[in-house]
Amino acid sequence: MVFRYDDYSANSVTSAELKIIEAFRKNMAAITFGVIPYKVAGDVHDSFPQDLLPLDSVKGEILKTGFEEGVIDISMHGYSHQTNSSE
Repeated sequence: MVFRYDDYSANSVTSAELKIIEAFRKNMAAITFGVIPYKVAGDVHDSFPQDLLPLDSVKGEILKTGFEEGVIDISMHGYSHQTNSSE
C-alpha cells in the first residue's frame, strides 16, 4: 500500500502536514510527499508568467528530517503547479 500527500508547498498547511507526519512516524510507516518547490503565487490555471513562492527553510527542514527518519519519500509534483497551456 502506498500513501501520497500532494501539493506540499510554500502555502500548504504546515500544522496539518506535521500531524500527518507524526501519525506515520508513530505507526512506523512511510508516506510520499509530492512537493511543489516553487508554487505559483496566483491562479494555477493562468499560463502567463507569475511570481513564485519558494519553499522556505522551515518546510525544507520538515522534508529533510522526515526523509532522514524514513517517514517521508520525496517526489516532485510539478515545478510550480502552473498549467503550461491556455487550453
